[in-house]
Amino acid sequence: MRANDAQKLLPYNLFEFSILHECLSVASGMNLGNFYYSAGTIHLRGEKDIENNINPWGSAKTIQMLPMQSFDKDTLKDILLTEEKIRKNIPNLSNDSYISFVDSIISSSNGYWLEFYLILCDYGYNAFHQENPPEYPSTQNLNIYRTYLKNKK
Repeated sequence: MRANDAQKLLPYNLFEFSILHECLSVASGMNLGNFYYSAGTIHLRGEKDIENNINPWGSAKTIQMLPMQSFDKDTLKDILLTEEKIRKNIPNLSNDSYISFVDSIISSSNGYWLEFYLILCDYGYNAFHQENPPEYPSTQNLNIYRTYLKNKK
């Protein structure tokens, strides 16, 4: 990595690159091995946040994800088609139609990527409609999604 913003990008970059690392490992059949991340510079932006001692990640909870069981062309195709379905439908959804749309996403997805899809649905709805969507009711066993809901602003 050439440069990295410690507060706003580093957590996302670590997730992206570590999941890519795991996808490549599973797809190739090789052991996962170690993941190393290095950056030429890591900087802090947002002087007011620093002055006021605001840490956007201070309330984040550590969650261990389950190991990825498989990743192949069919898995990638499913991820891309689901993301496209979410992106194309979100602008047309109302509060009333959101839950049934999420139901359709959940019923057609495999378990490993489920929480990722829920976050894409929520994020997309919030970004497009400028309001939080209704909370999906059956998420008590979804630790990552629950943490996302708790920490989003």
